[in-house]
Amino acid sequence: MEPSVFFPISLGIAALYLAISSFAGAFFHTGRRGLSVATDSLILVALPVHLAYLAVLGITARKLPLTSFFEALSVVAFFVTFLTSLLHVAFKIKAAAFFAFPLVFVGQLLASVGSRVIYLDRDLFRSPLFGSHTLATSLGYAAFAYSMILGLMYLHLFRELKAKDLRRMYDRLPPLELLERMNRVTLIAGFAFLTAGILLGSLLAVKVWGRLPLTDPKILLSGVLWLLYVAGMLLRRLFRWSGRQLSYFSVSGFAVVVAFMVTVRLLLPTLHRF
Repeated sequence: MEPSVFFPISLGIAALYLAISSFAGAFFHTGRRGLSVATDSLILVALPVHLAYLAVLGITARKLPLTSFFEALSVVAFFVTFLTSLLHVAFKIKAAAFFAFPLVFVGQLLASVGSRVIYLDRDLFRSPLFGSHTLATSLGYAAFAYSMILGLMYLHLFRELKAKDLRRMYDRLPPLELLERMNRVTLIAGFAFLTAGILLGSLLAVKVWGRLPLTDPKILLSGVLWLLYVAGMLLRRLFRWSGRQLSYFSVSGFAVVVAFMVTVRLLLPTLHRF
């Protein structure tokens, strides 16, 4: 492991996301079309630049850029950016950038702190099983992050509709029903990717250690997180949660995801170093 020449590039991408957040916030509060155009233009720049950065990082180290916590953060930030662009094109959700890019900026900024090229000689980290495990898990976290973003959008629009204060968001967000449906689909997708990541990770653990160390903090907390989302989806079906209740679950669920990641990263020893 060596100091990375990629640090200034990663930091530059974070700065680009900060600029997008600023323009998106200004558009949200003023509704000026020029600010929306500037936001869209910067997103069109950020997507290929970030993708190229991840590609070069992977090619340089000859692996998927998913073998560290910081690399995974950058990949999740990219996927959230991609989803924001996709929803903007498909549903014309202009206010989505205001909710998404502060999270993207923080994620990429934290990724820059630990940005370095990690050279791994072990064939394990270049195996399809390892790549599938880390990619599926990262996609799951990205989906949960976007579910939280959709939940925040729903709750803000719900509050404005209830207060009959439609000055900012009503003409820049889709109907509550569409937000609820997108949130539900995103949660299901996140759960599916997380399930795939856990199953593939279990196979990988048996291959590496000859057993599945269920008492390892990262593996244990991943199982708890999986059960949390299982419980949430079952409760939604049983009690017919409203869009507002589903949004609260999305926000609180992602808060638990972040708390688990911080706990494992900073406080608990784990065999799961990648």
